[in-house]
Amino acid sequence: MGATDLKAALKCPPGYPCAGTGNHDYKGFTCSKGHYCPPGSISSTDSKCPAGTYTEREDLWSADQCTVCPSGKYCLEGSAFADLVICPVGHYCPPGTKSSTQYPCPTGTFGLSPGLIAETACSNCTAGGSCGSGSSSSTTCSAGFYCPAGTTTSTPVNHKAPAGSYIANTGATSQYENTACGLGNFCPEGSTAPTDCPAGTYSDQIRAASCTACPAGYY
Repeated sequence: MGATDLKAALKCPPGYPCAGTGNHDYKGFTCSKGHYCPPGSISSTDSKCPAGTYTEREDLWSADQCTVCPSGKYCLEGSAFADLVICPVGHYCPPGTKSSTQYPCPTGTFGLSPGLIAETACSNCTAGGSCGSGSSSSTTCSAGFYCPAGTTTSTPVNHKAPAGSYIANTGATSQYENTACGLGNFCPEGSTAPTDCPAGTYSDQIRAASCTACPAGYY
């Protein structure tokens, strides 16, 4: 027998969405995968499982019933199992990861493979290269610089070619991979090639960082 007024209508129970009007039962309705349906829900997709969780079930009524996203993958809001995405290279995904960029490998490291599950799975940047945050490979060290293992930029200010020398090639791993500046030249710190002493100056020694002014009576 039908209800006689609006007050006599029953709220749809937890886990069931009562769509449309004129419903006489709730058991024909199910909540959508990736969603939950609190009491009184009118749509199967109104309430999404939060980012970092998912569900395959179709009878949830609370967000805390959604399953935590497994390690090595990330779960966007409203995810079902089929929506889980493997963690991209350069990043790692512990349980409950919400997006592809939430956990980048730290500077000085890189993530070569997809699906890493922890920061410790990121690899230290190899000598001769540099790795910024979220790197999937190392970048070759620039000429004029050297890059020990774990370097974070290809032009590290604390690892310039020593004054009086130059580093012409890229990918240097140590300060000792330099070439001495020759006679008649000078090499400031971070040089990629020797520079001729300008007119009115001279250099009579190797590894000169600057040139000396000609004394009076000479040119």
